[in-house]
Amino acid sequence: MQNNHRQRTCRPWRLVDLPHQPFPTHGSKQGRQADRGSSVSRTPVPNKRTQPRSLAVIALALLFTILTPEAVLANGGQVRVANYPIGPYEVTVFTSPVPLQTGIVDVSVLLQRQEDKAIVENAEILLTITPLNGGSPQKYPVTREQATNKLYYAAEFPVDQPGRYRIELAIRAPGGAGSVAFDVTVERAEPTLWGSWWLWGAITITAIPLLWWLFGGPGQRPRITRAAQPTRGKR
Repeated sequence: MQNNHRQRTCRPWRLVDLPHQPFPTHGSKQGRQADRGSSVSRTPVPNKRTQPRSLAVIALALLFTILTPEAVLANGGQVRVANYPIGPYEVTVFTSPVPLQTGIVDVSVLLQRQEDKAIVENAEILLTITPLNGGSPQKYPVTREQATNKLYYAAEFPVDQPGRYRIELAIRAPGGAGSVAFDVTVERAEPTLWGSWWLWGAITITAIPLLWWLFGGPGQRPRITRAAQPTRGKR
């Protein structure tokens, strides 16, 4: 008897080879992407006081720049003697500040050879300042070491009283020696704003709490933030 129905054949299951996908490790590219999805980062969050602190530092620096006087007198200033001949040399003398005031006075000497205007080395110069209204003279060496510009010989010395003075320079160099003299008027220095003790006291009292506010507190605090998880698509 013929079997009219189809015989169902059972096919065995067959394993399908899938492409090899290694498990993502921490050092691999997939691992790094996975780490970024669940990593915890420390992001420095600027303190809200950072910008006011910066503005306060700039304002404090400008204040001290305006109120601080010049600490050093530069060589040069007013010409007192120009190209005065001494043997084979010629001498030019400058004084500062302009005008001369009581306090520190700077006298600069430019010593050159007449023939080629070369700077004369190894000269010995002695300055004598004498009050014309009576008083004892004072002597000061004029040296290259005291000059800020090494083309000059210079001397800095105090003048306490206003009045008329005579300044004499005795110059001795390898090729000759001589002297030159001139008179100057020294005025009484007027008190300035930066020289007032009460002003600096007020600045000090104000600067102490300001500096504590600027540098006493913490600048930046790290805040722990968690990065957002990557969105996975629906299967």
